[in-house]
Amino acid sequence: MQNEILAAIILIILVSEILFDKKDKIIHISIFLFLLHTVLGFRSRKEHYSEEYNTNLTIDMFKNILNVGVLIILFQSAGWVKEKMEDCNRVSEFFMLFFHLYSVCIFDFCGIFLCFI
Repeated sequence: MQNEILAAIILIILVSEILFDKKDKIIHISIFLFLLHTVLGFRSRKEHYSEEYNTNLTIDMFKNILNVGVLIILFQSAGWVKEKMEDCNRVSEFFMLFFHLYSVCIFDFCGIFLCFI
């Protein structure tokens, strides 16, 4: 479910790139959507995954901790993104690439990492 939410966030960022002329709005939209993603990650496991994934509470807790850490990084990097990426008109590309790499690397890593504990 979390990967699908991240895919929806990427699509919303792409649509907001088309709709908004001011690229600083994309920064706020992206951070708000990831905040929503983080809050939805703390829902109960049965509601969240519909029991179609092989998961447990340890994996869910690990993903939630990583989500909170990434959210803190996004809050801290908002100024840098506005300063560096807005000038070259690459704000939406930055967030789309960031969220895509986050979904591929982190969510796959959680299952692999916890297999060895």
